[in-house]
Amino acid sequence: MKICPKCKNEYRDGITHCADCDCELISVEEESSGKKVLLQAPYPITTQVKEYLEYCKFTSISEEEPDENGIVSLYCSEKEYKQAFKQMNVFIAEEQRKAQEARLASMTEEEIAAMEAQREEMVKQVPPSNIYQNYEEKAEENKSSAISFLIIGMLGAVLVALSWFGKLPFYIGGKGNWFSHGVMFIFFILFIVIGIISAKNVGKYKDLIHKEADSKGELEKFMEEQFSPVLLTQIMAETEEEAYFKRMAYMRKKVVEAFPELANRGSFVESLLDKHYDDIFG
Repeated sequence: MKICPKCKNEYRDGITHCADCDCELISVEEESSGKKVLLQAPYPITTQVKEYLEYCKFTSISEEEPDENGIVSLYCSEKEYKQAFKQMNVFIAEEQRKAQEARLASMTEEEIAAMEAQREEMVKQVPPSNIYQNYEEKAEENKSSAISFLIIGMLGAVLVALSWFGKLPFYIGGKGNWFSHGVMFIFFILFIVIGIISAKNVGKYKDLIHKEADSKGELEKFMEEQFSPVLLTQIMAETEEEAYFKRMAYMRKKVVEAFPELANRGSFVESLLDKHYDDIFG
């Protein structure tokens, strides 16, 4: 029997998410015992992880009988969960490394080349990693640019005008040289125009700050509910790198399905997905 941790509706085994809240379901045993699911995986993976964690002196590790699909749930107390989860991932990563070394040792050069080609193809599918700059940062950057361009532009234009009318002890480009004075004056006017445009952008970005904050909060809540450590740990691969690509691709797909308006804001989504992933796997 499964239960929703949010609304407490009960579901039969085999259903993974609540129909009302869309939260990931947990077992009734977990709900009543106060323990958290640490891992859901086929036997003997859970047994190996359990033995390793017990060897590391974690005392609250327990497992239940396999479900109808052969999946075993591994539990841990709330107190030990954070450290146990980190230690578990260290163990899994080390086991993946050993398995990869053994696999490479038995592979031919052609098989290794094919595996590298597959890896390169997987990397190509990852969106370009542009550093995300939020609207607050953009507003501050444009404010600094506006001040700099306006000050330089206005001072420069005034100096050129004073030079033309002979109000300075020197001449820019020579006395009576209209070409030099004209070019310099236009140059500083362009600075003023850029400053005005930057100043207008400040207002535009400030209007978008609250909207972005709302989108960020909504997306973070969605990721917290949908991409639990247990769920992401179930997405495995032969190497930790491949597991990372598969997990990120899974999360990216689910986010775009739930928030189609964010499909064109790749760097915004990637920055939050990376943070969520790092918060879980460190």
